[in-house]
Amino acid sequence: MQNARKIKIVAVIPARGGSKGIPLKNIAQLGKKSLIEHTISQALNSKLIDLIIVSSDNDSILKIAKKYAKHGVKVEKRPKKLANDNSTTVSVLKHVLSDLNKTNIFPDFIITLQPTSPFRKNNLIDKAISKLIESKRDSLISISQANHSPFKMFKIEHNRLKKLFPQNKFNNLPRQKLPVIFRENGNIYITSPKLIKNNRIIGTNPEFLILDQWQSVDIDEKFDLDIARILINKFK
Repeated sequence: MQNARKIKIVAVIPARGGSKGIPLKNIAQLGKKSLIEHTISQALNSKLIDLIIVSSDNDSILKIAKKYAKHGVKVEKRPKKLANDNSTTVSVLKHVLSDLNKTNIFPDFIITLQPTSPFRKNNLIDKAISKLIESKRDSLISISQANHSPFKMFKIEHNRLKKLFPQNKFNNLPRQKLPVIFRENGNIYITSPKLIKNNRIIGTNPEFLILDQWQSVDIDEKFDLDIARILINKFK
């Protein structure tokens, strides 16, 4: 990691202990490493990140993260109020940013790397950072092409099936002629401190990076982890 640059980049890896879908999801095993270790290793491989912080409320997660202290990884015990099901990522980033400022560290950007997005090409993080800096925007988000069009989706209200968008010009078009749409995939977020202080992660005009589908795996349930375990053998 470099320290003599003007732009200071702090990576935050948020990893709370609670998870309903998979107990201690962030340290679930994927190949030879846990999910959080995949993300820590990817952050350490970056040439543009200046500081890596793992934020967690869980001692088992923090113990794993501390193994990387010799490489410069810092750990931060998260207050319990920031580790429940209603806690937001931006509240965690505000907590980290406040602690950094108290030690006279004022980053230009904070990059959020979720352990539940374990697949990142070797140069992906630095590509995202460089693209944001060149764009001179205040944030970046990674996206991927959506598998399903919202114009073909339904919701259930009072036990009745209703189209999500009942009146639209795409109703009778075949899939191939529907507009290409993209979704937020959770792999990478880069945010200016100003946005974080205003309780936002993404600005009104963010830069974006389009990822292929295998980098867009977001592990939430056991099925997602099963898919990831198949993919890791394919993309070793």
